[in-house]
Amino acid sequence: MQKTGLLMILCVFSLSCELISPGSASNLKTEGVFIVNEGSFLQGNGDVSFYNSETGQLTNSLFQAANGEAAGDILQCLVPADSLVILVVNNSNRLRIVRAADFKLIKNLSVNQPRFGALAAQGRVYVTCWDGFVRVLDLVTLTISDSIVVGPYPEDIVAYHDRAYVANSGFGSSNTITIINTSTQQLEGTLVTGYGPVDLVLDHDADRLYVACTGDAYASPKVPGGIYVFRESTMEVVDSVITVGNDTIFPSKIAVLDNHIFFIDGFAGSITVFDALLHLPVDTLVGNFYRVELNMENQSDKQVYATTSAAPGVLKIFDENRVETFSGGVGDFPGGIAFKNTR
Repeated sequence: MQKTGLLMILCVFSLSCELISPGSASNLKTEGVFIVNEGSFLQGNGDVSFYNSETGQLTNSLFQAANGEAAGDILQCLVPADSLVILVVNNSNRLRIVRAADFKLIKNLSVNQPRFGALAAQGRVYVTCWDGFVRVLDLVTLTISDSIVVGPYPEDIVAYHDRAYVANSGFGSSNTITIINTSTQQLEGTLVTGYGPVDLVLDHDADRLYVACTGDAYASPKVPGGIYVFRESTMEVVDSVITVGNDTIFPSKIAVLDNHIFFIDGFAGSITVFDALLHLPVDTLVGNFYRVELNMENQSDKQVYATTSAAPGVLKIFDENRVETFSGGVGDFPGGIAFKNTR
């Protein structure tokens, strides 16, 4: 069921977002899921949807309802941060800071080609930018307090305690992960991975960092992608998946839960379920999917959340047996999913 309107938004948001170790908090409750709708290119119609896990209601256009306009051109990412939500709007070249309670706009910040963001323990949000920097947003002053040089065309970023990991994609030409010490704002090291790292999953409890690398399927010869697994404590590669069957993979999206790796091969497509212990594919969710996520913070939630690449797109939810249990229309090209987990 879908609903829109400010009254519904006010009922949905009572966000409390502290840093939670993935899988470590057994008393977590998943109240719902944010869907980040990029919008159609140059149309300026990026916005946010919310799926309420308790009621099954889907609310669209949260920013539009609260502020009388859409969030902008290519809404790339949403970062919940205590009483705030940070919207990363790539082609509008800005961060939009809103109140979590009602999604009312507090402040706009101009930032060059921002991509993805991650909340660190020190009360800062780290934002990757295509100009080769990570910008640091201070959540007290709501200003950019620092810029850190990383690799070319950085994409995803994940953070836990005093470390942040940045995927330097280079549009397929780079093969590094930059490690930032978020206490000192200094570079702590570099990991070498496959070419075109774009998506990261950090499972701190399992001591694993998963990296999806797109490679370059259009180069001649093709540059292989793959999935690389690092032991976080030692930063050594412990596993890699370059081919599935006889096919080289070029994964763009990845999610992990219970030794199963879910990935989308290419820009959009079906979701392959790969057993990391057996090193074999065990299932396929057929469709034109754009994003897949699993709730690593609350691993009692065994559902699979996925969105389709379309205008408008669709949110689909599958149970732990990978049977579809929900399908609802959202905004154009929903490329991000974030969980509202509370204690």
